[in-house]
Amino acid sequence: MSASVATASSKSGRLPPAAQYVDIIGLIKRLGARNDLAKAMVTRAALHQGAGDVSAARELLEHAYAIFFKYSAPVTNPPG
Repeated sequence: MSASVATASSKSGRLPPAAQYVDIIGLIKRLGARNDLAKAMVTRAALHQGAGDVSAARELLEHAYAIFFKYSAPVTNPPG
């Protein structure tokens, strides 16, 4: 997410037009790309947070965390 998007959303108190009308999360869900879905949710959460909608941001982050946790590849050779 660019700084200009975050700035625009925080100044206006709502999501910028691109975030309002592009349903990329819906498209990614239909494609079944779980990791990309979680990443998109984190980005959307940042937009909501910048717009002052903390409850929506939290909900998206919790859902993204659940996806990352459920579908992440196990670490077989941790660094160290």
